[in-house]
Amino acid sequence: MKLFATLAAATFAALSVATPTQAGTVEAYQLLKMIESTGTTVSLNPNSYDESCKGKAGYYVFEPKVQDIFVVCTDQVNVKDTDELWEVVSHESTHVMQACNGGLVFEEAYLPRTFRELERKAPHYAKLIDEKYTGDDTALEAEAFWMELQPPSHVLSYFGDTCLNKK
Repeated sequence: MKLFATLAAATFAALSVATPTQAGTVEAYQLLKMIESTGTTVSLNPNSYDESCKGKAGYYVFEPKVQDIFVVCTDQVNVKDTDELWEVVSHESTHVMQACNGGLVFEEAYLPRTFRELERKAPHYAKLIDEKYTGDDTALEAEAFWMELQPPSHVLSYFGDTCLNKK
């Protein structure tokens, strides 16, 4: 955890000097810290270090009592681009929330609304979900892509309610 804290602090310091403060940067690192507080290992990895990063912006792996890791693939994600970083962190954090909840973050009855909103606001995501995912993965990914569209304050609140306030 100390490695992540040091890396996050250095990255955040570099970002604050290199670019003007942008909405979402602070929230992205706040969300990463919240994820880490659940006991999940958080890592910012370049592809050369992590074979699982090839072709991915990030991933989350949860196997009870075996592995619980959240990764942002820095060779695929420009961590200086607030929107790009936020999309990856909010998307993958949804999978952490799903693990905390033992399934969907929201009631299944809301899925039709989730899909309609994706079709309206992010048709490329709706198409990707339709073409790439099947079964339960369809609903899980729909929630994750939908979460990317939400304001940071909402995602932070959902995460707190789902993973931190249940204890």
